[in-house]
Amino acid sequence: MWIFIKLVGMIVAYFVRLSSVRWDRFSGGESEIIDGIPFKVVKIKNKQNVLSTSFVFEFKTKTIFKLSPESRIDKFFKSIDFSEEIQTGDNQFDDLIYIACDHIQFRQKIVSDSRLRDLIKIFFNRAGRSIKTNGTTLVFNIKGDISADPQLKQLALQIQKIFTELNQKPPHEMMDPFVIKAMVAEACVWSFGIYALLSFLDILLVNNQDVHFNKWLIIKSGLVLGLTLVALALLLVYLFFRGSSRGHRIFVESFIVLLLTVPMGGIGFVYDLNTGLDRSPAVQVQLRINNLERKVHRSRKGGTSYSYHMSIQQISDLDRWKVPTDIRIEQSVFYELQNRQNALITVRQGWLKYPWIQHIQPN
Repeated sequence: MWIFIKLVGMIVAYFVRLSSVRWDRFSGGESEIIDGIPFKVVKIKNKQNVLSTSFVFEFKTKTIFKLSPESRIDKFFKSIDFSEEIQTGDNQFDDLIYIACDHIQFRQKIVSDSRLRDLIKIFFNRAGRSIKTNGTTLVFNIKGDISADPQLKQLALQIQKIFTELNQKPPHEMMDPFVIKAMVAEACVWSFGIYALLSFLDILLVNNQDVHFNKWLIIKSGLVLGLTLVALALLLVYLFFRGSSRGHRIFVESFIVLLLTVPMGGIGFVYDLNTGLDRSPAVQVQLRINNLERKVHRSRKGGTSYSYHMSIQQISDLDRWKVPTDIRIEQSVFYELQNRQNALITVRQGWLKYPWIQHIQPN
């Protein structure tokens, strides 16, 4: 059941992340009109403090781009020739702003229009954080509360009008070839992250008993597999996105997501492969119950949890498998085995040849 849930979760995460670039994340805010053009003013607050203000214009386009102050990470990846950014020849502009866009029409516009560059420089010199579009809206993000500043509104409006000229070209000429690849790569990475999260919940909430004879072998194999997948994924990102202005940001995002999720994701993947694809015959093993124990675990915050354990001795002889002498079991199994001397477990070989316990019952 949980394998099915994980697969569904991965598929849903993939398509959600794939389509998320066009979500309208600024559905709230106050509506205003300036020079006959409607837009919204959206504030991000922390308690009573306004952290940032965004001017949001409707902006239907096939060209996805983001302008932001050039960071040290941007400069580093440019220095090792991983990322290739649009250079306008305007040194002041090029040193101040990083352009995340690979479309030739956008390049021609930003290089040829000095007035556009001057307006953008003024915007960023006045606490501007970013100018970006997701294909449906054009968002100007500024630090702090500047919603009452008419000059910044007029500045954003002028830049918006110039960018709108790009949309007068045929749609097929405005499609950025790197966007689809970037969306697919991010969707794959995040779907693996969801798989890892569901694996964690599976182990934490559902399979809270010892399933495999040697759990440390599963952990070791999972970590090795996970690190291998991370290395392969980052290599593919490097090969596919080298030369793109977005390449290093996708690389860094993929590295962080995979690094955080690879331990549990790799372990969960090995666990699912070994049990979910196992078609070996079931073998029943008789055990003598030496002791049943309920252990109490107390957290620093005063919470209490319990784990249930069974100390056993193997009765039936199996040359291939030696059942561990101490097994963590589920609560329901613990109470089923009360006042019983023997137990019967169902053992299977495992698709990866890691023996595992499918079922425990009184005998």
